[in-house]
Amino acid sequence: LFDPLAVTFIFAVDMKKTFFFILVTWLLACKPQEKQNRDDYLSVDEYSKVLDTLQVDEASNRYAIEIFEDRVDTESAAGSDSAFFVFLQFQDSLIARLNERLFANPNYEEINSLAWADTSVHSSEGKTFKKFLIENGLRLAASEGMVFITRQMDPLEDSFYPYLSDAGQDFFIQFAHESDHRFSEDAAMVIPVKSLADRLAFWEGFTEEHPTSIFTPYAQQQFEKYRYFLLVGLNNTPAFDYELKKIDREFLNAYLYFVKKYPEANSAGIIKDYLELLEKTDFKRNDEVNLFVQQYNIFRNTDQ
Repeated sequence: LFDPLAVTFIFAVDMKKTFFFILVTWLLACKPQEKQNRDDYLSVDEYSKVLDTLQVDEASNRYAIEIFEDRVDTESAAGSDSAFFVFLQFQDSLIARLNERLFANPNYEEINSLAWADTSVHSSEGKTFKKFLIENGLRLAASEGMVFITRQMDPLEDSFYPYLSDAGQDFFIQFAHESDHRFSEDAAMVIPVKSLADRLAFWEGFTEEHPTSIFTPYAQQQFEKYRYFLLVGLNNTPAFDYELKKIDREFLNAYLYFVKKYPEANSAGIIKDYLELLEKTDFKRNDEVNLFVQQYNIFRNTDQ
């Protein structure tokens, strides 16, 4: 099994990996000083094809960023948006596969020592791996006592953000914030419910302000997810007390906050209707409330 703590920029001699080495070396070696030769630019489709040739390797994240910086046409903001979207898809896939390899690594327990707050138990192996990830634009995060690889947004800000459209920059800022501050962990909400309401308002507003953006389908998914969880909560942070069926005060305050702060939002009308229904039920969950929230359950045909 490949050891991710070893030096990873090693290429086998088979033709596919040799081609990858030559391709990346050429792309990075012949970079123009200020992208003056437009004939050398890569289109978004060409950039996507190059990313498909990269190995499942931590360094591939850095190469993907450098290729965008040096070889991708950033003349069009819409094109830069598309290239950033392609990069995020590539990065998601790469991180998923790197985590599969990490969890299968026989040295995982050594690396996982970084999950503990007591730094005296952190292994040198784990520290080395953490540094290696940062050098390649990735980082380690921890959840439920387990470390895993995730994205690092700071390197992307310098590389992608200046070339994005207004919509792309709006997306980037919020996406970066949410990447660094997850809203849930272990089926519990780890941000204030009002902050969840703010996220709903942002993504819903994004879909209305930028209906044709390449990022709008993602925004649509986000605001529908946040709206549903605002209505019902999570398993370990329920909107209603499990025994008494009574609405939690923090959720009720978040509903009042949302309709006051974002009265023009489409979801404000939904939450107003919800509040009216809750008044009728003495703010308790019943079959009528369940039917109401089911309309906004985006997980009803999937595994939540």
